[in-house]
Amino acid sequence: MRSQYFDESGKITPEGLRRMKLVAYKAMGIPISHQHLELEHFRTNQDSNNNPLGPAETKVKEKALAFTRKYIEQIGGILSGAKLVVESSSSKQTLSSNNIIYHGGTSSGKTLLGVVILKEAIPHSHNYNLGFYDWDELVDTLSNFNEPDTVQRLEREMKSKDLIVIDGVTVGGDEYKKLNSYFRQKFDAIISARLRKGQPSIWTTSCFPSDMMSQLGNQGKAFIRDAFIVPLPTSGDETELKEID
Repeated sequence: MRSQYFDESGKITPEGLRRMKLVAYKAMGIPISHQHLELEHFRTNQDSNNNPLGPAETKVKEKALAFTRKYIEQIGGILSGAKLVVESSSSKQTLSSNNIIYHGGTSSGKTLLGVVILKEAIPHSHNYNLGFYDWDELVDTLSNFNEPDTVQRLEREMKSKDLIVIDGVTVGGDEYKKLNSYFRQKFDAIISARLRKGQPSIWTTSCFPSDMMSQLGNQGKAFIRDAFIVPLPTSGDETELKEID
């Protein structure tokens, strides 16, 4: 182990640091395709496919980037139970939360922002107690009542993480109602436990949070009401919720 990560003086080598990061990313569940992502890859004047954006879309991304930087600056305190406080210039209100919903269209950069926050949390979390979860995989696992041990293990894991990112949450229209009651019960229990203990969660979604409110259970509704709503291009307007500006 020592020869892989450290030089003869005991100092970690650049290659050793790179390998240790990869070990951490794997433990956290970050897909290989996302492990290289850094905040510098978030281009406010382009989408994730390098297509140019107009002035209005660029402004939306600039606001999302500024908010994310504020969150990262306070990530140590947030993982210790503090909340980010933001002054809303439009509503003249003080907003506070440790939860985020990034919502926007395809290639808007919402997954990138979630991954970057998770990576920035590593120095503040013992043994990489952080988790990245793909929504479709989460649904498949938590819906399988024929594998109760696997479901319980995942449920305990998600309740214990210092910070989780759930990527691609899809509960618009009738999609959530089509999921079985076993999944909905387990998902509600996870949300409830994290809200109760003040553990931060980040969701990325292409759904409008207002539409999600009509589909989710009580705990999901509570999460959406609590979270900062961070729009990205093609995500529309959600001014009735806790949208950052």
